[in-house]
Amino acid sequence: MARIRNRRRTLDHVPSLTAYVLATGRRIAPFGDTVGEVRLGNRSLAEQQDLVFRAIGARVQRVERLPEKLDTPSLVLLDDVYLSYVMLEQFVALAHERGSNARLALEKLGGPSNRVALMGVEEVDDGLSRKLELYGLWYVADGDGAASSSAAELSTRLDSTCRPLIVPRQEITEKLRMPKVPGSDQDAVEVPVTARVVGHVRHWVHVLRLNQMLIGVSLWDHIRQNRGRVRRHFIRAFFATLFGDRSLDRRRILARMFGGLNVIEEGARIHPTAEVRGSFIGRNARIGAGAKIRSSMIGEGAVITEDACINHSVIGERCLVLRDTYMLGCVAYPESTLSNYKVQLSVFGRRSFLTASVALVDAKFHGNVKVQHEGKIEDTGSPFLGVCLGHDVVLGAHVTVQAGRAIPNGYEIVTPPGLVLRELPLGLPQKKPLVVENGTLRPL
Repeated sequence: MARIRNRRRTLDHVPSLTAYVLATGRRIAPFGDTVGEVRLGNRSLAEQQDLVFRAIGARVQRVERLPEKLDTPSLVLLDDVYLSYVMLEQFVALAHERGSNARLALEKLGGPSNRVALMGVEEVDDGLSRKLELYGLWYVADGDGAASSSAAELSTRLDSTCRPLIVPRQEITEKLRMPKVPGSDQDAVEVPVTARVVGHVRHWVHVLRLNQMLIGVSLWDHIRQNRGRVRRHFIRAFFATLFGDRSLDRRRILARMFGGLNVIEEGARIHPTAEVRGSFIGRNARIGAGAKIRSSMIGEGAVITEDACINHSVIGERCLVLRDTYMLGCVAYPESTLSNYKVQLSVFGRRSFLTASVALVDAKFHGNVKVQHEGKIEDTGSPFLGVCLGHDVVLGAHVTVQAGRAIPNGYEIVTPPGLVLRELPLGLPQKKPLVVENGTLRPL
């Protein structure tokens, strides 16, 4: 995927920084991976962190504890935090302007929101009747209070000298339409489209939601880095909507503008009848006849076969998505093989195998989907959520998995043998219903 260019003029006055990435020791179930190995936008979280720090010219040091003396000014980031380049850039610029220790804060959204569910984000009042969400990123102008801190000690030591620094959100929201279920007034999953993203990765649900947001982050990065070409595209799209469609509808104009933005890397092959809109297609990927790729990221060497539909999903390197598969809001780690008529809001680990007749439940009729987290059953804040398959999981024909479940690495789950027709007895009545029982047939 596209790389981030060096820092913009907004940071020209900021001195060179050292970025300390502090280990939390966190692992993400069901994969068992360290948090730095989690896949976000077809890169590891550690690679994403290094990328944004290098883009602002910071030197990165990964540490178990902070050194006795910090370089100042410096940044301290918990290793389970993802943040986009624009979020980091804005925070650093504002913190340098303030000239004192600061901690990244966002204003809490009004109304119900599932964005920070399970993240353990601290909430504080700012004294102006606003609720703030505090994240694991600090700007240190005076580092004496943080010396020799571990991740567990850091918040207490730094927060006594670090005031919350609010970075405005600046976002629009895209709705992934879902069927309305009994007991809920929700009929969509909202995904922010913004260049300013930050979040902790503490559960597979965060892997899912941050990947969904990363598609928008990558789109905005592409626009920012290719302003001239994108500006010309936007002008053509506006006039095509105005004169071709004879419409000034805002949504139609935006759909044509952003839908026509694609990043196609070297060696990718796209069939002439395939439709690709607002997506990133990796090197040597193949998109088959009649396939539809919308607002998605397709990894290097991945194969999307005939008539598959990939919508707002991230498909890893060398994945194989078979014919007529429909995926909405999903994440697939590398080398997975996926075939299903409808799979939504789910995560698939490395080399997972999904057959066409598997049923992955992705909604709850009454209340929100709950998941297991740190030994407890926790509310995700949404009635819509699929499942998570660990690495090397195989799901055979007709297996059904309830919403919110996470299947451990290496499990191979198949249909009970008694439901598979193995013996065909002779002499059974014709033109009357027969059922499979214990591997054979009997009259109903």
